[in-house]
Amino acid sequence: MLVCLLGSWSLFNAFVNLNETITGISTTDREPTLWTSTQVEFNLAEFRTDVLLALGDEENRNDDRIRTSFDVLYSRLSQVSEAQMQVILDRAEADYVVPALFSIRDRMAEIVDNTPQIGNEQLSRLYELATEAQRTWHPYKFAMLEAARLDRLAKIESVTIALSNVRNHLFFGLLAAIGAGLAVTLSSFFAKKNSELLKQIELDPLTGCYSRQGFENLMTHRLSTQHRLSIAVVDINDLKKVNDSRGHSVGDDYIRLVGKALRDGFRKDDCVARIGGDEFWIAAEARPEVMLTKLDAIQIKLRETLPSASWPGENYGISYGVAAVTDHPDMDTAIAVADQRMYVQKTATRARVTRSA
Repeated sequence: MLVCLLGSWSLFNAFVNLNETITGISTTDREPTLWTSTQVEFNLAEFRTDVLLALGDEENRNDDRIRTSFDVLYSRLSQVSEAQMQVILDRAEADYVVPALFSIRDRMAEIVDNTPQIGNEQLSRLYELATEAQRTWHPYKFAMLEAARLDRLAKIESVTIALSNVRNHLFFGLLAAIGAGLAVTLSSFFAKKNSELLKQIELDPLTGCYSRQGFENLMTHRLSTQHRLSIAVVDINDLKKVNDSRGHSVGDDYIRLVGKALRDGFRKDDCVARIGGDEFWIAAEARPEVMLTKLDAIQIKLRETLPSASWPGENYGISYGVAAVTDHPDMDTAIAVADQRMYVQKTATRARVTRSA
């Protein structure tokens, strides 16, 4: 009996260690850093393309397109100062990158904001500055990729060690359990623990929405079975200001509130996932205009619910963009397009006000 108890206790501890390892992995928030780093280069390339098109077609030149494209780029460049990205840049001995990009960003903003009508001279200067920013950032995108690769390797190693520990204790635990007539109990225990571990991996612990891993697992199946799939990218406005002025616990309360509003606003079969920080992705079997109608309704409800009187600034609520997956080569491209549309919506009402302030 004592051997049985010791074996069961040893096996239980091994599962506890495995559980803690997977919990740590499921709550690690490194993916948004990789996403931002690649989007910085994407937005720089897109802005340079818009400027070149404007230089080559004076007759049909549209100042509003250049300004809107720059608003998106301005917001994206501002994200390189986030703490996680700063840590990676410091490790790469590239602490000068953020000040250099901010200097280029502000010189571009001065041209866009102080020029009533953008001409060839201003466009040429904007192209030179965007090229300079791209050259400054490009080498350090690979530092982000390498950091993400090393992070994944560390996760795999920690899970391997935990699983090896379970394996080493399993045989002794099973023999002890069988000897004491506890095989059925252990089988039920293993099944329950396995279910709990899978749930922890696929769900975001803060909001109860799917995690990025859960989203990717669902999409692997749905992309082959659903033919009218649309994707929405949703971002909480000015959450950083909330965290800075009222603390991260209040910011977490707002994240939970938005997560619940998104889950309540869509069907149970739809996939609402928190990707990290203040960003959510939603996949639904619906046309983009139907998703936009639902998100508009959620926005109205949130603005009635969020304590706007104490919200820092005026831009409370959410910003969102939607794309139909079938209109694009793959899911990643559709997400990038939806993300771009979300930033256009966000910056249309905030970016210039933020810079002038």
